[in-house]
Amino acid sequence: QLTSSITVSSFISNSDFIFYLDHSKQEAIDSLV
Repeated sequence: QLTSSITVSSFISNSDFIFYLDHSKQEAIDSLV
């Protein structure tokens, strides 16, 4: 059970990181337009 909660938390933080990258990419595009 400990291993699965570590996997879930690492998946969540990975998703947050991808969301952050996607969001900052969108802001960069908006500032160019």
